[in-house]
Amino acid sequence: MTLVGERIQDDMDPRDILPGEVLERGVRHAKTESGHAYELRHVSVGDVSTWEDRARLNAHLGLLDELSTDHPEWPTPQFDKGVSNPASDDFYQSHLHDTSMQFWRDNHMPKAEALYPLQRLHDAGRLFPNKYVDEYAMDIFTNAVDSIAIRARGSIHNALLLKHAHDTPGKTLDAIALGAGAGVPNIDATVQVRDQLGKSIRWKEYDLSYTSLEKSIELFKEAGIPEADVTATRGDLKKAYDLPPESADIIDMLGLWEYLSKERCVVALESLYKNLKPGGIMIVSNMLPDRPQLKVNQEVIGWQGVKPRSVDELIDIAAEAGIDTDSITITLSDDGVYAVMEIHKP
Repeated sequence: MTLVGERIQDDMDPRDILPGEVLERGVRHAKTESGHAYELRHVSVGDVSTWEDRARLNAHLGLLDELSTDHPEWPTPQFDKGVSNPASDDFYQSHLHDTSMQFWRDNHMPKAEALYPLQRLHDAGRLFPNKYVDEYAMDIFTNAVDSIAIRARGSIHNALLLKHAHDTPGKTLDAIALGAGAGVPNIDATVQVRDQLGKSIRWKEYDLSYTSLEKSIELFKEAGIPEADVTATRGDLKKAYDLPPESADIIDMLGLWEYLSKERCVVALESLYKNLKPGGIMIVSNMLPDRPQLKVNQEVIGWQGVKPRSVDELIDIAAEAGIDTDSITITLSDDGVYAVMEIHKP
């Protein structure tokens, strides 16, 4: 999976994989129940969290998950409307005063920028008053299943783009990012491609949030990526449908896809596939319905609008859009939270 693969052995213990490294455990051919063939890859991803801290924190979060399951009558949190429930109140320490989790909830959830402290632990304070994050919030950002999974998803995305850049002739790749948010995975992948391969990625970013796009531009600049390599446009993904055919080496919907209805996913694939160059890739991800602590994600943390889908559903959506599913690889990591789907255009 990664170009640091010479350091990794197939039988390596996941605890020995460095943060951000992706170890391919196995690839096999698979079929959906409807008969569509695809490739399924399993990986282990290195992380900064320790196994002991994961177990400690997630024992508590597991109890909140069970509590939410036992009380289907509790409302789904809507923080902008002051709606919560007892499990969510516990998670956000509502009984205390002025905690970092309360600030994160009230000022950033459930916007894309809320992911930043999970993605950049060393810079988590950027979004908080006086750049201070208390111990409990850092524990959540570091060790919660959702935090680990967000970083794993980003690492898989980066490994895929690094490999694609390695295999693509030329020094510059053209990329489209839809629902770009603050662009952290795109920035990280671009830096790796630059530093390891001496190549560049030029991004056309689309998002509905001015704030997210401004943050993205700021972070690209901090990473030393030339201004000319990033174009940010406020708007829906449909704005990208009219871009020139076969103009992109990469199309990225890593954080957007799971918010779209099935119908919009089909239309997006039909429309955007035309924009890919031959040999290009499209990357999307989706939360899995059988993931651990689904109730914590949706009914406790309060991530609104996510539509969990199985691997079979992802493949069948692509087939409905007219894509040859033999050109698709699904990557699953050990945490079991996300499926990352890469579509290769022959």
